[in-house]
Amino acid sequence: MKEKNNNIPGNNRVRNLFPIGVKMVVSFALVLFTVLIIINGIYSGMVYRYLETTAEETNSTVNKIFAVEVEDRFNSVRKDVHLLLDFIRAAGRDSYAARQASSVFFERSFFIAAVSVPGYIDLVDDYFFLVNNANPLSVSSWVARETDRIERASHGEPVISNPSSELGIPLIAMFYPWQQNNREEAVIILFSPDRLAEIFGSGNNSFFMTNAEGDVLVHANSRMVMSGSNLSVHPLFTALLNANNPEIKMIYTENGVKYFGAGTKLSLGGMMVFNSSEYNLILDVASIISRRNIFIICSAVFISIILIWFLSKTITLPVRRLVQAVSRIEEGQFDVELIYRFPDEIGILTDRFSHMGKTLTEKYLSKEEKPRRKSRK
Repeated sequence: MKEKNNNIPGNNRVRNLFPIGVKMVVSFALVLFTVLIIINGIYSGMVYRYLETTAEETNSTVNKIFAVEVEDRFNSVRKDVHLLLDFIRAAGRDSYAARQASSVFFERSFFIAAVSVPGYIDLVDDYFFLVNNANPLSVSSWVARETDRIERASHGEPVISNPSSELGIPLIAMFYPWQQNNREEAVIILFSPDRLAEIFGSGNNSFFMTNAEGDVLVHANSRMVMSGSNLSVHPLFTALLNANNPEIKMIYTENGVKYFGAGTKLSLGGMMVFNSSEYNLILDVASIISRRNIFIICSAVFISIILIWFLSKTITLPVRRLVQAVSRIEEGQFDVELIYRFPDEIGILTDRFSHMGKTLTEKYLSKEEKPRRKSRK
């Protein structure tokens, strides 16, 4: 915008509405902020994808480790029971040595509630049931109702089930074949799921285990175990059931919540071990990183603004002196002395402007001197 100054005829003044220093600071700040935000967006996207991939792989690896540990625990239980039954068979099931061996066995294997070979021997740890406020006599009636699973086990098919709701305490039942007197029979072992739950521990992941039919064997929510809940419609169970491989990893949604999930099918009785973790945990980590980066960006922009502002002074102050010198020249004061500190373009311009002022002064004085000489003549 131009504004006429009537005090100085023929002179048009221009007000400095947009100082160079302000323009430099604003322009640089906008460019720097935009570039850093773009870089942060790209970096955050890379971090997010890395965290997503890492979380999925970690979830799958942890699931495999737990699956191996669970299977090892089941095999260990089966091995210990085999040793007991072999000893009882050798000593005679009604012998004193057999009764002593059974007593020592339950004392050491405190998580095992009962061992039964239908039609041959029934071993029940009364103390286990009494401590858990349950009736040990309920075992025999429960065994009598399990004819189908006993038949399957006697034909060589290991079967795992959850009898908790029927026996009144959390238990896992394992049916597996056992040969005696050249005849295939079934061994039934009842033991506490706490033996397996302690493997999973605690953390951000949620673990559960089912049998081949989807019946819950181990779960963080004990009520699901006691009620005999079935998870055959769970996304992880259906995916693993229909998979060609014994292991899966996937991202699924349940009740509107997104999860990382992994599952492993065990070789014993078709059992399956699953674990999942909330997908939003990854978003939270990425958001924390993004917020930290934005804070760093804002700090960098603020510091840059301060530095650019001081840098702009090395341009704006000499230019302001030049403007003042031009005003003096407009008023007829040609002899201007300008000092420059740096031999850059502004310094060169200041030097040439100062030299121009001296030249104009000499020419002005010479023009005034000529009329004086003529008047003397």
